[in-house]
Amino acid sequence: EVRDGSFMTDFVFAGSRPAQMRSGQTYYLELALGKSSTATLIPRGTFFQATGGNW
Repeated sequence: EVRDGSFMTDFVFAGSRPAQMRSGQTYYLELALGKSSTATLIPRGTFFQATGGNW
């Protein structure tokens, strides 16, 4: 669940965990799940009624 642009997850390392990482600590990182691409962002709400589907 994403709240305020953040979410929690657990990671499993292939091999051993990096020595400087400690269990139970908080780490902030930027996660990329694939190549970035251009997208059309549609505002929340009644966009279809307001635009007739032309965005």
